[in-house]
Amino acid sequence: QLDPEDPALRGVPAAPVAITRFCSLRSMATPADDAAMVRLVLSSLAEKVGDTFVKLQSVTPFRIKTLHIVGDFSSVLGPVDATGPDAGSASDPTFCQTNDANPSSCGALESVFCQMVTDECAVPVTAGPADAAVLGNVLVQAGLTRQALSASQPPVTYTPTL
Repeated sequence: QLDPEDPALRGVPAAPVAITRFCSLRSMATPADDAAMVRLVLSSLAEKVGDTFVKLQSVTPFRIKTLHIVGDFSSVLGPVDATGPDAGSASDPTFCQTNDANPSSCGALESVFCQMVTDECAVPVTAGPADAAVLGNVLVQAGLTRQALSASQPPVTYTPTL
């Protein structure tokens, strides 16, 4: 697996190149194609979340029963430009942008990632809303409740498959 916190993988202009180099320098198998690259990134991130969850659980006096993931998943992989012949390619720096031609390019990846995190942590994961910060600010300014947010953007819950 990759270490998402390794300095060799931070702030790089071409993540696939950096990941291939990272794997080569550590005698790891390099991803054979874009799908393998995405799977490696997602599984590495999910494993890191799982490790952090175990550490957090070990220092809390209670059992954490559910993990909530909020925010825009597209920020993990960047935007997708669905206009070219290789639209949606993980090696494309515009990998997860939504647009009229591809209105939800990250939905499937988000679902896979959330299920991976669920399985790593062995607790249900509730995902959503995507624009939590923006919606939270609107709720506070409008004097609305968390229930109003849930009604407008219902979260999705994933259960462990293990």
